[in-house]
Amino acid sequence: MELEEQEGVDPVIERRCAECGATLTESEIRAALELRGPFLCAVHASEEVALDEDAEPPA
Repeated sequence: MELEEQEGVDPVIERRCAECGATLTESEIRAALELRGPFLCAVHASEEVALDEDAEPPA
């Protein structure tokens, strides 16, 4: 029996925050899928954005 080739692979959808384990809302899951980033709750997602902004020196 041969395996069929799959055109695309569905992304893994996490239901809990990677940092604190809180249950994610639909909008938090959607944001993580769009950004292809880690699955984070709103609190930890905002902290990550703030850290990213601080890491780059102003032009």
